[in-house]
Amino acid sequence: MTRRDQLIEHMTTSIRERGIGDTTMEGVLNSSDVTAGSMYHYFPGGKEELAVAAIRHAGADGAEQLKAVMEGSELSTGGAEVFFGALAADMAASDFRLGCPVGVPSTEAAMTEPVREAGARAFESWISTIAGAFEARGAAPADALTTARFVVAAYEGSSTLARTMRDTSIIDDTLAVVRAAIERLGLD
Repeated sequence: MTRRDQLIEHMTTSIRERGIGDTTMEGVLNSSDVTAGSMYHYFPGGKEELAVAAIRHAGADGAEQLKAVMEGSELSTGGAEVFFGALAADMAASDFRLGCPVGVPSTEAAMTEPVREAGARAFESWISTIAGAFEARGAAPADALTTARFVVAAYEGSSTLARTMRDTSIIDDTLAVVRAAIERLGLD
């Protein structure tokens, strides 16, 4: 793993735990064992540029995972079940410390336009990936888009509520409603 990748990975973890505002470069550098000189070599814009890179990376990684899971699932609800299940497992395993690597910093979107834009693009990629999978299974484009937006909004909302309330049953309840919304597309 390159030093650049290490910085992105450690920034991602930090913003999932603390948000951007409470993430310090000193903490990221200490946890990654990368020097400040190397950090500024890769990210001359400092904390903001590194945060944007972390959000972009998490967004692209999420879109790739969504695509693989949705294409590999026999049922149209399969991708949602995998992702919501992974969210619940991640919350429980981290004792509710880790939020979504896109959602947590995006709630601080007023901080800077580049951070807001990175979050928006990540969410757009997830929505596009999900909508594309629904369309590939026969959903009308408008219905696919509306349902995909709902799935991402439900994921983010259940992530925030579960983390705040320390209760993964919120994720399970949300998945049941998401599953019903996807089934209404009549794809399987």
